[in-house]
Amino acid sequence: MNRIVGILLALLVAAAVRTCMNKGFAVSPEASAKQAIKEAEEINKTLPKMVDKDTRWDKVTVEESQVYFDYTAMVSAVASSDKPELNAEFQKFALTSLCVDSDARRLMAAGFTVVLRVRDTERIELASARVASGDCKR
Repeated sequence: MNRIVGILLALLVAAAVRTCMNKGFAVSPEASAKQAIKEAEEINKTLPKMVDKDTRWDKVTVEESQVYFDYTAMVSAVASSDKPELNAEFQKFALTSLCVDSDARRLMAAGFTVVLRVRDTERIELASARVASGDCKR
């Protein structure tokens, strides 16, 4: 895998996790989907915005028990042969990052699965990661 793409994704996930969890989306364990949708709508009023020079946070959506955080990596293309490894690394890094973040754990404890999705500037999916409470080691 192209080393630059790997570095980009590592930085992207770190920025994504810190930003999404520090911008008011900390749901209490008693939260309902309705509450989560309202919070997502409030966050979306401030989006899209650049998280760093390589990453734009586009939106947050809540569908049933899943909270989606959508990002754009400021790259125009990634070789399709790199995508499986890229996705595997993204999942591993997202899992590690989300499972140690207290706000992410609180969101998952409320029954939500956190889904991070990253697309390139042409809106082609580069990677996605799903993390639920049961995925984290206690």
